[in-house]
Amino acid sequence: MILAETCLDPPDADPACTLARYNQKECSVVCKTKRVQKSVWEVEETTPNPMLEQLQGHLQLLGRFVSDTKAAVGLILLVGGAGAMVLGVLWLVILQFFAGCMIWLTCMLVVLILVLMSLFCSVRSGIINSEALEGLAFLNGMNTSGAIDLNSNALQAIDNASDRLQFKAAAYVLWVLTGIFLLLLLAMRKRIHIAIAIIRESSRAIKTLPLLLLWPVVPTIAFVLLVMYAVTIAAYIMSSADISSVLESTAALATASTGSTSSSVAAINGTLSEIPSDKIQQVLLVYHLFGFLWTNQFFHAISICTIAGSVAQYYWTPPDGNNRRKLEARFPIARALRNVFRFSLGSLCFGSFIIALVQLLRILLEYVDHQTKELQQGNRFVKVAFLPVRCCLWCFEKCLKFLSKNAYIFIAMRGNSFCSASVASFKLLFKNIARVAVVNSISFFLLLLVKTTITLTVAGVVFVALSNASASSQLKVLGAEPVTSPMAPVLVASILSWLIASAFMNIYDAAIDTILLCFCEDTELHGEGSSEFMSPELRRIMGDTGSKPKVVHVGLATSVTKSGSGGGGEPGGNKVHVDNDEI
Repeated sequence: MILAETCLDPPDADPACTLARYNQKECSVVCKTKRVQKSVWEVEETTPNPMLEQLQGHLQLLGRFVSDTKAAVGLILLVGGAGAMVLGVLWLVILQFFAGCMIWLTCMLVVLILVLMSLFCSVRSGIINSEALEGLAFLNGMNTSGAIDLNSNALQAIDNASDRLQFKAAAYVLWVLTGIFLLLLLAMRKRIHIAIAIIRESSRAIKTLPLLLLWPVVPTIAFVLLVMYAVTIAAYIMSSADISSVLESTAALATASTGSTSSSVAAINGTLSEIPSDKIQQVLLVYHLFGFLWTNQFFHAISICTIAGSVAQYYWTPPDGNNRRKLEARFPIARALRNVFRFSLGSLCFGSFIIALVQLLRILLEYVDHQTKELQQGNRFVKVAFLPVRCCLWCFEKCLKFLSKNAYIFIAMRGNSFCSASVASFKLLFKNIARVAVVNSISFFLLLLVKTTITLTVAGVVFVALSNASASSQLKVLGAEPVTSPMAPVLVASILSWLIASAFMNIYDAAIDTILLCFCEDTELHGEGSSEFMSPELRRIMGDTGSKPKVVHVGLATSVTKSGSGGGGEPGGNKVHVDNDEI
């Protein structure tokens, strides 16, 4: 209800004088702006509603999250997007020059952590008393500033006998693990040097092929389009009307086509049946889900094979005196992609089909597990039976992905079919299982460290920028507005930077795996240290024999003839070959 009206512009005009009334000449001056006093009636609950209040609280929290993210979207894109890309490139340079220092420093930190944990459990269990602990030289050196209180309760033996026994068992286990790890470091030092050299060589490969860093954009766009298509088709299936299906025999159709009504009815008698629409929808959804999984794995296979083909061209090009490799192809990435579509699509389809089939089985198992929850409550055998099956399928999928990835790399390197590439790559990796284990372990922890560092750096920069008043005022250039809390922008920027860092490191991981497989194949063909394709660092580690293989350049890869110790091979012997076309 309107209680009062006052015209503000112009002040002396009639507040009821609108433009329509002015055009009809009912008033002389139009009121452009007016102040209106109204009485507002509100409906309030007389009894509290906890669910409604909780929902309103969650909605308000979500609203603040969205508004804060929108207010800082410029900063998020700058730091979480572009900043993460710059940090990713910077880390690739750092890994090329300081990979050895980082890897050995990480190993020493692991040893130090194991020793400290072993000492802690030994003291708590009473194996080492506090007086003996004070006599340790390195702890006394650490305690010069008073940072460690050797007489604190945490470093005293506990009185409870059962707890002391548990700490004693943990202490023995940790000391054994420390000794095993030290022995492994001593025994694996040559393989660790090989891993460092392979990681450095992967950095040089990406430096030679800088456009590889943009490759994740292609599979990402393909995946987004695939998800949009899958969601749309799934919505069509779920929203479809009742579907009835009639099963007719071939004889009935043939008889009906001749126009004989009586024989047609006799032929189809007893063959008509109807399938419930929900069953049809379930079958269609399963079929559609399998198509989505298969296509997704197919895109992933194309991506891996393209990266591997590009890096394989780099490795199978002999380095010059300055350890630089001049590729024959002008556009190696386009050449690798062309070779995938020209020679390897069938192999990639078959490999992705197997992985998608296992993934579908896992999803169906989870669906059955969800549908039989009530049965599992009354039957512990059924509940326990699902656990090993689920675990076995998970392990089988992981092993299959590992073997398929190396098979894709071998396909890009040699042009084999999927089955032969799987067998050949497995034999090659099994012969070099120690090297593969060391390289994969080191690269996994190293790349995880890089991704975590990039994410934490981006999160810290965004938090400081939004928390600092002077920095926030300077961010107005980016369109940033004040936020109620920096947590939402920090979370979004962290997720974005993690995705970008993962995309960079996935390229790097694929390059490491490709260089490793090429290196194993190279040593298989030419022996230890006698290959012209190895970098000088790898030849020095492997022990250069001085003999060089005969090299014949044939397009994408390089045909090499086995030579050196053990009798020189003849031309046309063992070869690495993909095709001889050029782009």
